[in-house]
Parts: sequence; structure tokens; C-alpha cells
Amino acid sequence: MVDSHRSGLSLQQLRGLAYHDQITQHFCIRGWSGVAKWGGVSMQIILNRVQPKPDAKWVIFYSFAVGLNGGAYYDAQPIEQMSYKLTMLAYDLNGETVSFGHGAPLRLRNET
Repeated sequence: MVDSHRSGLSLQQLRGLAYHDQITQHFCIRGWSGVAKWGGVSMQIILNRVQPKPDAKWVIFYSFAVGLNGGAYYDAQPIEQMSYKLTMLAYDLNGETVSFGHGAPLRLRNET
């Protein structure tokens, strides 16, 4: 969504946007699951602010951490899923700041 011609949003700026929270079940790729309250900013708010090109099909998320093979870890999500009500960038988990073990400082919650 954000290209080299636009600047990104800082965590502080994201925290200044409208707050969204939800209670959802998380299914980890490692085989466990759990119910938690996630809080942060709806991806629809970010889409409205960034205004991606009409022909955009994907949103790419890059991690600050190094991937398992030493390169950058990233994830690609279909752009149409970013406008779903439950899709968000979470910075809170159960009323506290998301921990490193849960994806700090932000975790994408795409319930689809």
C-alpha cells in the first residue's frame, strides 16, 4: 500500500487513529489456538487514508525481524480482505501492549 513515493505511518500515528477492538479466536500455524481481545486500528481506516491505486490486488506486510532463511519475513494479503470489518493492525492484546511473543509492535489480524 505504501510505496517509495509516500511515507509510512509511525506506531504513534497509528495509535492516534480511531480505535477498534474485537474478541476473536486465534488459530496459530504451530497448532494451538486461543481466544483474546485484540485492539488497534481497522485496516479500512488505513485504506481510506492511503488510498491504494484502483488496480491494486495485494497488500504486503514486512516484518522487522529476519525470516527463518535470513531474508526479510513478509506476508501478502488480498487487498479486498483489508476492508473486512475484523481485519486490523493490533497493538493491544487483552488490554495491554502486544508483546514480542505475540508480534509486537503490530500484528495483522485478518480473520478470513
